Amino acid sequence: MSHYKMVSFCSRPCPLCGGKDWKKAPFTERTFDDGKVAVFICKSCGMTPFFSTYDQSYEKLLKEKYYEEHFYSSSDVDGYSKIVQIMFEYIKLSRGSLESLSLLDIGCGEGFVLKTAKTLGFRKVFGIEPSRMEATKLTRLGYNVFSGLLEEYKQTDTNEKFDIITLVFVLDAMKDPVKALEKIRGLIADNGLLYIRLGSRYGTPLLYQKNFTLTKPNKYVASYHPYYFTRSSLANCLRVTGWEFEWLTNENCTHTTLMAKPIKPVPKEKLDMNADGVYQYFIKWRLFSSVKYSPLVQKLKKPLKKVLQLEK
Repeated sequence: MSHYKMVSFCSRPCPLCGGKDWKKAPFTERTFDDGKVAVFICKSCGMTPFFSTYDQSYEKLLKEKYYEEHFYSSSDVDGYSKIVQIMFEYIKLSRGSLESLSLLDIGCGEGFVLKTAKTLGFRKVFGIEPSRMEATKLTRLGYNVFSGLLEEYKQTDTNEKFDIITLVFVLDAMKDPVKALEKIRGLIADNGLLYIRLGSRYGTPLLYQKNFTLTKPNKYVASYHPYYFTRSSLANCLRVTGWEFEWLTNENCTHTTLMAKPIKPVPKEKLDMNADGVYQYFIKWRLFSSVKYSPLVQKLKKPLKKVLQLEK
């Protein structure tokens, strides 16, 4: 098993506001070996990472070891396929016909988005994927995929713009979500659409808890997705980089799905920074999720379901 160095985030400036004053959150997060690591909230803007993972060893892991040793989404093909189908339904509602549009999927992985997009008649389908193994597989299948990180793709001599850009379980795993959104802003067409799906409600720790019923593939989710967002911190990250919510929803309080349109970037001094509100939000959400998904409640639910089935 290849692990990478986990470093306390409080040694780094905030990616959103540049502040260096951090407040320890009222909860800890899991590590690879089920240990604990502190979570920090920026006192100025409420940005919430829980550790800095992004040294060269992490980039090497993404390119060479992530899918081989840590991630097995193929074990849930039906689940991923359903997520992608729902995504395109949302995009259709916003943009109508897809046949004349181009699509870029960042962090395309095993190609769920690319494969579905191709069947829907997009004019062009393109992906960016750091895993050399997955990028090579998709290329051999005839898909146009850049093997590398987003910042490496931006260093190429391309001026191409895309009508639709998707990030499915990717933004909260970025080295710097703010810089990433800024780079992505330069890749979107004037009337384009950005679709983002986070691994849990606003990226909060709901799905990452040790006591939540997790399958083996998800054991490492927390260690690869070190950013949490509230609606306000997510909105600030978008607005400062030239995006605005077009639509946002939560599915069963477990996944955040949003679409954003390009706007003129908003100066940081005009953003509504509410660090205290973020701190209180995480306290309430952690208490709620800990109670709702505690082992005791899970055990109580199982016999209750059986009783209900017998009554039918």
